Amino acid sequence: MDLLKKEDIQAYDLLNKLCWQDNYFAEKRFRFLVEWDPNSLTHTSRYGCLPLSFFGIKYFPNKKGTDLLFHRNNNGKTPFQLAGERFGHDEVMEVIEDTLIIQALVMSTIDERIDLDGVHFLLRREPDVIQKLLSSDACGGGEDDE
Repeated sequence: MDLLKKEDIQAYDLLNKLCWQDNYFAEKRFRFLVEWDPNSLTHTSRYGCLPLSFFGIKYFPNKKGTDLLFHRNNNGKTPFQLAGERFGHDEVMEVIEDTLIIQALVMSTIDERIDLDGVHFLLRREPDVIQKLLSSDACGGGEDDE
């Protein structure tokens, strides 16, 4: 029958349409579509918005989820900023506190689409992360040379 195909999720921007409903969030539909095509969470709409202003961290709980939270849309706003405006800064911070800091920082600094607020957030959260990163590279580099 092929009434709905996996490719349709991104082609018709279905996740973004579900996420931006003001009066209702169809959680079961969202879960179904994301489980069928998890990469659709990284697909931007024609306005540059990601469908994960509030939901992406759940499906990409480590570095990718954090990176996507600070990805700017066409208006220069990040999902982190939008979520903070809607739910309050403290509540949003609680949701994202348990992500992996080192990988998130590296990805945030090399991706030009990531707003500097994302890098600042990660450094404020764990200021000694750069020292940890450098010491782990120094140890790894020594093993590779032998």
